[in-house]
Amino acid sequence: MCVPFSQESKEKQFHKNCKYGNYAAVRALIENGVHVNYSDIYGNSALHLAVLYNHINIIELLLQKGANVNKKNRYDRTPLHFAAFNMAINVVTLLLEYGASSSQQDIEGNTALMLAVLYNRKCLLLNDVCTQLLIATSCDEWKCLRNKNKENILDISKKENYKFLTQLLEKDLL
Repeated sequence: MCVPFSQESKEKQFHKNCKYGNYAAVRALIENGVHVNYSDIYGNSALHLAVLYNHINIIELLLQKGANVNKKNRYDRTPLHFAAFNMAINVVTLLLEYGASSSQQDIEGNTALMLAVLYNRKCLLLNDVCTQLLIATSCDEWKCLRNKNKENILDISKKENYKFLTQLLEKDLL
């Protein structure tokens, strides 16, 4: 006997397939009406999970199908926070192209760029283009955005000794 899946179990299957990179299953579930912005108990959407596990083809599909690029989880982290933390330069670029806001702050007040600097993600920060994209997207907001330690990105960059980023930010101050 075939038992139909409840909407909740469809959503859980959807998240599981996004996490494990099963593109065909993700696409089929979307075509069968699964809600692309459904959140799990931690507030993570399917996009959060696809970004966390760096499944670029699923990320692109979710974005094309209307996934909220700025959706926050329980800790106020967006998919861009996850991408920056994971040093996923191609994902950072894609999320920014789809309108991700780099000025979104998590529960600790950190932006995606602050997280990358704080957790010593040199691979991301040494990429001039990606760093410039993160800064440009925030416009002048980065100067005012401070975390719970009352630090902005320039303060953090100096403290963590990221010379390129510090020079770039100081140049913008002139």
